[in-house]
Amino acid sequence: MNRPVVAHLSRATLALVLGILSSSAAAEGLTREQGDEILRELRALRAAVERLGTRDVAARPAPPVRELEVSLADGNRIGSPDAPLTLVQFTDYQCPYCARFFRDVLPTLKENYIDSGKLQLVVHDLPLDFHAHAANAAHAARCAAEQERFVAMHDTLYGNAQALDAGALSQYAANIGLDRAAFDACMESGRYRESITRGAAAIQALGITGTPTFVLGHAVDGKVKGPQILGAQPAAAFASRIDALLEQGS
Repeated sequence: MNRPVVAHLSRATLALVLGILSSSAAAEGLTREQGDEILRELRALRAAVERLGTRDVAARPAPPVRELEVSLADGNRIGSPDAPLTLVQFTDYQCPYCARFFRDVLPTLKENYIDSGKLQLVVHDLPLDFHAHAANAAHAARCAAEQERFVAMHDTLYGNAQALDAGALSQYAANIGLDRAAFDACMESGRYRESITRGAAAIQALGITGTPTFVLGHAVDGKVKGPQILGAQPAAAFASRIDALLEQGS
């Protein structure tokens, strides 16, 4: 058992002992002075245990930040290709944390950076094996991109992440104004399945296994190099990184 767990259990145990002693002092005839002395010693012991737990947590080093170079090929773009910065997102349409990024973070990035031409978002598909409809949803996004409606489908998929079966995808295509027959034919052909599978394998070979994962940097020769950003961090965390890079220039 590691030290933080020991510290946690010790604090709980000490709290219990303090309660027992407080109630038993009167019942067993201890004087107030004796009881107070016991309590002082136990509180000192608890403080020592808490310091041990805090020191152990503080001593653990933070994981190193990984620098990655990723290709923009096969990604779908939101924003201007001429933007000075690119945020690459590896995503799964059934991932609740990806949905959180879409709901809580992307609107801020879009308003402050994407719509003003400072940032483009390039979305790469990383459907996770345990999400039954993620690969089909990724395929639907690519079929929508054929009709230049990727963004509308992207937004619709995240807005309906609990209903991504084949029938629902076809209905979403109609809802966003796609040629439904052409969309259904694209889905039935499965023409993007191999590309999605191959792309996911390449992404995983970089050590990226969870979603959402991001890389932020300058696009050069169809690639972006920058630090890996894990998870749906707050909008302010993304904004601080973006602002710092914008100040540095290309």
